[in-house]
Amino acid sequence: MDWFSRRKALAALGTGISGLAGCSSVGISNPLTGSVEVERIEVEPAHDDQSELIARTESDIVLTLANPGGKEAEEEVTVSVDGEEVETFSETVGDGRNYHYVEYTFEETGEHVVTAGDREKRVEVTEAVDLQVRGETGGTFAASPDGTRGVVTVWVTVASETEFPLSYEPTVEIDGEPVEEFYYDEMVAQRNDGKFEGELETHEFTRLVAHREVEVGDTYEVTLDGESIGTASTEREPLAARYGERDRGGPSVPRGVIGSEPEIVERFPVEKPDGVDVDLEKMETMAVTEDRIYMRFRWGNQRHSLASYDRWSGEEYWQEEIDDPADLVVFGDTEYLLGGGTLTARSADGDELWQREVEVDGYATEAALGVRDSALMVPTEDRLYVGLPDEVAVFDRESGERERRLDGQHTALAGDAVYTWDQGTARRYERGGDEPAWTADLDTEDSAGLRFTPHGVATEDALVLVSHVRAGEDTKFLLHCYDGENGEERWTKTVVTAIHRNEFNHDKIVPAEAITTAEDGQYILPDVTQPVLVDGGALVDDQVVYVGSTAGCRGYELESGEEIPHAFENHGTNPTVARLDIGYFGSHDGLYAVPPGVRGGSGTGNLDAVDGPAVELPEEMKWESHQITSQFGYDCLYLPANGYVNVISGTVPERASTAGETDEE
Repeated sequence: MDWFSRRKALAALGTGISGLAGCSSVGISNPLTGSVEVERIEVEPAHDDQSELIARTESDIVLTLANPGGKEAEEEVTVSVDGEEVETFSETVGDGRNYHYVEYTFEETGEHVVTAGDREKRVEVTEAVDLQVRGETGGTFAASPDGTRGVVTVWVTVASETEFPLSYEPTVEIDGEPVEEFYYDEMVAQRNDGKFEGELETHEFTRLVAHREVEVGDTYEVTLDGESIGTASTEREPLAARYGERDRGGPSVPRGVIGSEPEIVERFPVEKPDGVDVDLEKMETMAVTEDRIYMRFRWGNQRHSLASYDRWSGEEYWQEEIDDPADLVVFGDTEYLLGGGTLTARSADGDELWQREVEVDGYATEAALGVRDSALMVPTEDRLYVGLPDEVAVFDRESGERERRLDGQHTALAGDAVYTWDQGTARRYERGGDEPAWTADLDTEDSAGLRFTPHGVATEDALVLVSHVRAGEDTKFLLHCYDGENGEERWTKTVVTAIHRNEFNHDKIVPAEAITTAEDGQYILPDVTQPVLVDGGALVDDQVVYVGSTAGCRGYELESGEEIPHAFENHGTNPTVARLDIGYFGSHDGLYAVPPGVRGGSGTGNLDAVDGPAVELPEEMKWESHQITSQFGYDCLYLPANGYVNVISGTVPERASTAGETDEE
């Protein structure tokens, strides 16, 4: 071949090399140019303890890259899975072999095709690991005197039992608008915090949360992974009475309303009524309406008063000294006051609607019983139930006509069930009925002197009551659960006994029964608070009943009586409110927001483990408070302490997106 022909052939070869250089599918062994060739594709699990590819777990795509030519070459290589580009990278290869790793997670089971250059690898991905995923949603509020904003909150709980990390991306939509970002729920004791990046750690319980700011008064449909998890409503449900039917009252805060970063949005002082010259002993919230808050005070040890205030400005509408027993409930625009033996119904404007005399002689006050916050009156749509020493009297709520009497001294209502009890017997009546459907006597065989206290909480399916024995260092309180259908006792738990404080070491506090020999110090008699029913949610399927005492706050599953392992153990501290995901504890220095440990984990939620109160009260003090309680109503928690009423509400989380927009940055 002459010089011209050889030059032409080389030129043609060079053109072919140039045309193929940008394609990783061909390797050219031209010693003058060199190229990058995908020689082999392997796909293997990223974790040593995996023997096969499993969906939602991390895998490694391993490429073996070679250069058939003799000259170093640099080219781009594209890796795809099932036709979708995963990664494009630039690689320089000399006279040896290079290895490139691509991290990839197969989300679906079945056959998948991995391609790189002209190579193709078919792999089989086995069944995905079974994740336990549960979603919940709720409409929450951030209130202030200037108005209330709504927040839709979504919780996603994921449990993994695998030995290796898993990927998981919750697909959540609020009214069809996707939620792009989730964060670790800071109210759960877990290792992670901040933004969730889509990877679940081994053997981990993870709870994620997302927020979106919305309009108040609307309802929003929420889906998780294509399935509805319910609707979130920002329509207010009036919480007018402290006690009564479950959907209208109780001291339990709806989930997410206050949150972990609450703030004081208003604060006002209270004053003594005319003629009272002793200091405040106790102040407590009785009821909250849209415009007002109602308070009960004990001045010294003997004098009581009831009062009404504007719930934002603190303007006092009225305060009246009243005889014990003193109670107040509000239903709609009507106030019902019990003072001594006088029962009065009047409008919020002060107009008396009716008044009746009732028999209260011999009524055991809550102080004598060693219990707190017991309710004497329970209103419904058409009736007012009043607990008296010898009966539960039923009045027509509008006219004040006394319709009938039921056996018992105290009452709790749920659905069609009317429960009553006295010191030794519990009963269930049907609404409008005069004869009990069942009765249950307190078993005193092993505890002489045992009797029921006024404390009780109920559903249609269960009645939970507190009993006690007052016997000095042998004093104790028990919790009983009765089946709502037949009255059979499901379970009984000892809540608290007397405790002993060492004279020389006040931190040494032990149950009284643990003192087997003479030891200097004092016995502290226990007391309890009103039991609280809380829906189980993601952690526990069943409802949970919490009860606070001088030994702390304990929770029990309503059906089985199993104790919740992450209850709040706090000596000398009673719960303001409690939920499965957070407990609020009122104190002289503020409101503590205490997250419990993960169910089955090691966390306990002691106040000592919390870095100060979530809301610190100002230092101003009119009177030192005792037996601090509070009330939730109309988007706020009211904490009366030290002669002031502190109005506390949640905040719109900083990470909340705006309604109608996605969370994309």
